[in-house]
Amino acid sequence: MKSSRFFVVSTLVCVSFLCVGAEPLSLIVGVASVFGGGLLVAFKGTLRCKLFECCDAPYINPNFEILRNELRTKVFGQHIVLQNVVAAIETHWNGQPVKPLVMSFHGYTGCGKNYVASLIAENLYKNGMKSSFVHHIVASAEFPDISRIYEYEEKLRKQIHDAAQSCAQSLFIIDEVDKMPERLLSAIKSYMDYYQSVKGVDFRKSIFLLLSNKGASDILGITIAQHEAGKERAALRLNDFEGKVAHDSFNREGGLKMSEIISNHLIDHYLPFLPLERSHVEQCIGAYFELQHRPELARQKDKVKLVADQLKYFPNDNPIYSSSGCKRVAMKADLIIASNQQRREKHEGHDQNDEL
Repeated sequence: MKSSRFFVVSTLVCVSFLCVGAEPLSLIVGVASVFGGGLLVAFKGTLRCKLFECCDAPYINPNFEILRNELRTKVFGQHIVLQNVVAAIETHWNGQPVKPLVMSFHGYTGCGKNYVASLIAENLYKNGMKSSFVHHIVASAEFPDISRIYEYEEKLRKQIHDAAQSCAQSLFIIDEVDKMPERLLSAIKSYMDYYQSVKGVDFRKSIFLLLSNKGASDILGITIAQHEAGKERAALRLNDFEGKVAHDSFNREGGLKMSEIISNHLIDHYLPFLPLERSHVEQCIGAYFELQHRPELARQKDKVKLVADQLKYFPNDNPIYSSSGCKRVAMKADLIIASNQQRREKHEGHDQNDEL
């Protein structure tokens, strides 16, 4: 597109020179200045993208197959998320979207909402969560005072408008939506709606991820009912949860209460993060040992069990589900790793003394 513009401009310059009877030398200088200016602009753009992050490849170059594989191997107990997240993002990314993609993640703490959001960022953007085009907004940190709602509305509108203006394919992760002041999300309703542009900015290629604990009790209730009925957890589907989660979010205290983005049907998918069973927590423990380059501990069932035993489960009469999901796994597993290292060093010290 740029090269064609340069060609047109240079042609007009040439014609204008000829019409006024310009000397050949002047003609050459004029044409050279047009092409030279164009080349300089192109060179500056290329150089800038070599030195700084640009809203283009290779900085934005999604690999959906790797994302699928990472979700399969790193996220446990969330088959509904695995079935729907990548499909929704890939369809939106590769198509001609009529609105931004808006997905709302719901569930108890430790079930993987933030982790999945970070995996999405890591596989869409070269710089992952550190990308200039990934915007992680934590409600409790940025909007702590409900009396400043009008200030927050203006701040949030400007932040999202400026981000999308800088890069159309921006990712917005709005965390702790349940802790946001009511009505605040409605301030950015137009940015999620079916508009070609808002204030001269096209938001249709943007992605919004809303993370919330709201609806967690309904998700738990449906999951427990499935278990008590003797049915497979894996048989649960997205449509088993969406209606109840949306209703709960709209009617209970929090950032989505009476929100226009719900009443105007702008949330495309309400994704339930199911409560994790002990077996899922044990998978998290094994994966953490592997991540810390201690595969021998991952293979030792007694070590995995030792970590899992330190976590709490509910309900009391039949403790199936983890109270904290995988959130406290790292802290407990680190103690096992440290203890194992101390025993190894002590053993090696004894061996050295025996040799002496």
